Amino acid sequence: MAEHNYESYRSAFAMRHELNGLTRQLEEAVEIAQNASLAKTRFLAAASHDLRQPLYTLQTLGGALRLRELDPEIITRGRPVGAGDRGPWRRA
Repeated sequence: MAEHNYESYRSAFAMRHELNGLTRQLEEAVEIAQNASLAKTRFLAAASHDLRQPLYTLQTLGGALRLRELDPEIITRGRPVGAGDRGPWRRA
């Protein structure tokens, strides 16, 4: 009986030790995943800003050019800028 109790305690101790190790590994993996997700979010936010900024500038410039009286050839070449969803060569 004493030997059976000893084996039960030893087995329980080994399982608890293994569980603690697996818990630490899981916590480390979760932290790594959270850091990667945060880094991805920051990268996408910066990339989105960096890609949109020149487009907004071109749209603003195109709008300003359409308000001025310009040579018809310049107006024709400027129409694709800022055409967006309206399709090429169309004015709203």
